[in-house]
Amino acid sequence: MRPFAILGYPPQMRLIVGLDDSCHHCLASSQEAHAGITTTGSGRAAQAAIPSTPGLQSKTMRKIARSFFAMREAETHMKKVIFAAAVAVSLSGFAAHAETIRFGVDLNYPPFSKQGADGKPEGFDIDMANALCSAMKVTCQIVPQDWDGLIPALNANKFDAILSSMQITEERKKAVDFSNKYYNIASRIIAKSNTQVSQTSFKGKKIGVLRASTQEKFARDFWGKNGATIVAYTKSPESFLDLKAGRVDAVFVDGAVGEQEFLKTDGGKGYAFVGPNYADVKYFGLGAGIAVKKGNQALTSRLNKAIEQIRKDGSYKKVQDKYFRFDVYGG
Repeated sequence: MRPFAILGYPPQMRLIVGLDDSCHHCLASSQEAHAGITTTGSGRAAQAAIPSTPGLQSKTMRKIARSFFAMREAETHMKKVIFAAAVAVSLSGFAAHAETIRFGVDLNYPPFSKQGADGKPEGFDIDMANALCSAMKVTCQIVPQDWDGLIPALNANKFDAILSSMQITEERKKAVDFSNKYYNIASRIIAKSNTQVSQTSFKGKKIGVLRASTQEKFARDFWGKNGATIVAYTKSPESFLDLKAGRVDAVFVDGAVGEQEFLKTDGGKGYAFVGPNYADVKYFGLGAGIAVKKGNQALTSRLNKAIEQIRKDGSYKKVQDKYFRFDVYGG
């Protein structure tokens, strides 16, 4: 019991009221009980019964009693308001965090990703990101980033994940974690259709690759160590321009990119895929996955579940068939 005394009156006229913490009932003290003051109910329902004894019939005493219960009611209401506001702020903060997933994407890798005529990102990776976000019931935000800056930008919190045809390799696993694969396409050499391909056939010649790609790593080890010059490009389309202009003799690229963005165009006439498919796990990993910061197991798990969901509900095939005439997921 916590006593609350309104002083300034003789002892026989003091109003002393206690608050019972366990039930929040307003109770009369022994003096009120002796004087005949009683309370019933609590909160908004609390009422004071002031007897008609001459000493307590004054307007002053009635005002004192009413004021006290008005204060108690106001205090109770304020606590409810503060609690509700705190909950609202907490929930709004959670919603803001869970609402959007930011994907870093290199927009220079058609048909997987590019900037459309309207200035908006488009391509297989973009549609895949939107399908995954729909499955996770979150908003999707695409953050453009040049290829060789993707992992540093991820680790600097510029975005939450990388969805940009990034192959899952042991070397990259040292810097980031990966989701399960979302596609797996072999790499190919594009050159004049009569070009012979072997480990030594490009000695003294130039091969174009995308900088910091799995193709660059493989080309330097397989052909570069046997006399070929490996030319790295920041943007994949630039390598096709140089191939057409004769500044490189071949381009080593993801097979889907080479087909869609060069061989099927007017500029690709007279050129073809030459040599075998290249899919050495040591270099090319197990397919393209979504990279997340090291230790972000929660997001990795959500992405894996979303990939599985869109594979089952047909969303994956719908995106695939928009860009390719073959199964890009692989075995």
